[in-house]
Parts: sequence; structure tokens; C-alpha cells
Amino acid sequence: MDNKTEDKITQKIAEKIYDDTASPALQEVGGFFAAITGFFNHVVAAPLHRLNAKFKIKTEAYIRNLYEEYQKIPENHRQEPSINIIGPTLEALKYELDEEELSEMFTNLLLSSMDDRIESKCHPAYVKIITQMNAKDAIVLKGIFQRRNAPFAMVKPKCAIDLNYQGKKLSGYHIHTDKFPELYIGDIGNLTPFEISKSLYNLNRLGIIEINKTFALRNDFFDIYKQLIESDTIKNIYSQLDTTSFPGCRLDFDKGSIHFTEFGRDFAESVIKD
Repeated sequence: MDNKTEDKITQKIAEKIYDDTASPALQEVGGFFAAITGFFNHVVAAPLHRLNAKFKIKTEAYIRNLYEEYQKIPENHRQEPSINIIGPTLEALKYELDEEELSEMFTNLLLSSMDDRIESKCHPAYVKIITQMNAKDAIVLKGIFQRRNAPFAMVKPKCAIDLNYQGKKLSGYHIHTDKFPELYIGDIGNLTPFEISKSLYNLNRLGIIEINKTFALRNDFFDIYKQLIESDTIKNIYSQLDTTSFPGCRLDFDKGSIHFTEFGRDFAESVIKD
């Protein structure tokens, strides 16, 4: 099959999806959701359609999915969304439609702004925050939000060595510091501990979480610290290091915690759906 034939078939599929999406369901909606659909199709999606017929499939499928999720909001809780959220959100989607994790966050933000039970937690700044995240950041945010701990335990792995100097034992010297993630909170999805650590720093930079690198005195943290310290992930990193030149080298940890800011928790509740 040549490219022209494939494009013709793709175009027909796209037109069918458009017809199915626009005809029975969305024609009955009317009101602000119809306006959202029109804005998305003519302002956001139109340039993508001109690039490739396959984008038409994606954009029309997106509207269909948005409508289906919108239908799950009880009718008595539906409301017209704020233009300073819906406009920038739909515009930003133009660049993130291929990123499933990010487009899902934008979708949830739109839905939250149309639901009077959570609309008060929505903020126009959320759009720019999502645009400064990548898919890994979104996965980490969802992973830590679903743990429902506030705050939750974190450790910083390190190689510690003790030195003798003039008959005195000196501790606190570290080697191979670049071989470990700076922050370790356990495994999330298929991400490496280094990817998770970097995402945590970005979420901290965006004001969603705060990183506390001092020991958190919470009784329920001790078991979690123990699990993190005994993690096979960190032990495997340590086992691959060359420590033969450093007698007495040992795997050590600094303990700390991470918690959501008030702003960050509202953000997470607006863009993440269980």
C-alpha cells in the first residue's frame, strides 16, 4: 500500500470518527460543551489536521473521550468552566496531544473546571505547570499522590567511609556520590530511581511538593525507612561499585521526607483522577 492510498484510508476513518463524534451525541449537548468542541476543532485541531490526516483521528477521538468523561459528572454538578482555564488548556493540548500522561492531566483539569465540587481548587497557573512537566514527572506525581501519605518518607543513599587521622576516627566522608539517586522514595512504574529523583526536584521547583532533607520524627516512618534502606534497587547499585580502595566503606543513608504543599495538593486533586 502506497502512502497516498494509506492517507486516503486514514482520511476516511478520520471523517467517520468526526461524524460519529459530532452527530448524535455532541449535537444534543449544546451550550458550553458545544462551544468547547467548536473551539477545539477550529482553533486547536485545525492546524494539526492540515499537517496529517492521522492527527484528525487523534483530535476527534480526544473530544469523544472528553465528552464521555464529562458525562460522568452528575448533571446537578456541571458548570460552565472559567475561560482563563479552558482557553489556555485547549491551546496547550495542541503540543501535548501525543503525550498520553500530559494530555490526561489537561483533560482532568478541564473536567475539574466543569465540576462545581472541585472547581474551587482549579487555578489558571496549573496550565503552565503541566507544560513544564514531562511524562515522567506526571507518572511520579501520580505515584506519590496515590500513596496518600502526608508527608512520606525519603532517603538519600550514599557510600560512607571512616578515616583515622592522628588517632582519631573521622566519619562522614562519602565516595561515589554520583552513583546514587539524590532522593529515593521507592519504585514508581518502570522509571529508574534516577528519573524519579530528578522528577521530584522538578515537582519541588514547581511548588507542588517540598523536600525536607532532615529526619522526620514520625513513628509510622520507621518501617518505611527500613524498607527503603533494605531496597534491592539500592543494594544492587552499591554492589556494582568498586570500594576495594576504601576499607570500611559501607552503604549509608540520610533520612528525610517529602510533602505536598497546599497549592500542590489542590493541583494534584485537579489533574489526577483515581
